[in-house]
Amino acid sequence: MSDELEKEKVILENLYRCRDIEIKNLWQKSIFLGPILTLCFTGYGSLLSSMITAKEETLFKYNFLCFGICFISIIFSMLWIYMFKGSKAHYELYERAITDFERNQFQIEEKFVM
Repeated sequence: MSDELEKEKVILENLYRCRDIEIKNLWQKSIFLGPILTLCFTGYGSLLSSMITAKEETLFKYNFLCFGICFISIIFSMLWIYMFKGSKAHYELYERAITDFERNQFQIEEKFVM
């Protein structure tokens, strides 16, 4: 019986460790894509500010560059959202597994289950 209890504790510790890894990955992804989006917004703002003083002949070039920066920002924003959704789905999956494991294997009361 004690050997089985140790196995269950190891399984629970692994589930908690995997959940913690997903939380860490969630923050790393935000730190990775946040500066890229900040650079895109800064570049867009500087292009708009230089469009104000530009000559009429070069406005097409500025419009094209603004469109390109907007397209890149859209791609990175979608990537950021999808990465967060994926991490949150895995995080919730581990939480459900921990809850089910605690409820079924250890018969912990409902108010004390994760």
